[in-house]
Amino acid sequence: MERRQVKASRGCGREARTIMLSYESLLKF
Repeated sequence: MERRQVKASRGCGREARTIMLSYESLLKF
């Protein structure tokens, strides 16, 4: 279960980062 949690947290972090980057690029426009 611990390994699963780590994988999930990693995936969430990745998605959050991509979302933030896209959001920032949108704000620039």
